[in-house]
Amino acid sequence: MVRAAVPPASLTPQVRAQLSEMDSQVPLSQVAALDSAVGKTMAEPRLRATLLGLFAGLAMVLAAIGVYGVVAFLVGQRTQEIGVRRALGAPARDVVGMLVRESMRPVMAGIVMGLAVTAHVASIVPARRALAVDPISAVRGQS
Repeated sequence: MVRAAVPPASLTPQVRAQLSEMDSQVPLSQVAALDSAVGKTMAEPRLRATLLGLFAGLAMVLAAIGVYGVVAFLVGQRTQEIGVRRALGAPARDVVGMLVRESMRPVMAGIVMGLAVTAHVASIVPARRALAVDPISAVRGQS
């Protein structure tokens, strides 16, 4: 590595000569700025992270559309009830609050069940690995 304030290509002949003086067996094959070398090294991880972020965003949008559909269906089934409540003088914010609270029940149930299923699946691999342990070795304290 050479620190310089000029473009790396302009120093190539001088660095090659200096390197030959020090050790003529060491080849000088690529000359590039550190920024571009780091950029090339980080290109693939950056692409993977970007794709992961895009797919995560897409998953969130699809999940939001699904939740919207379920909640809209549940609210649609209660249109008459909502009309009666409003006709009897219920404030709009109370009706909206009631609908949001009640529509969060299936959402929360889905979150809880999803986490439970995920934790269950995540525990299967270590549990199966534990079954592969030799019981005699485990009792003796050998790993």
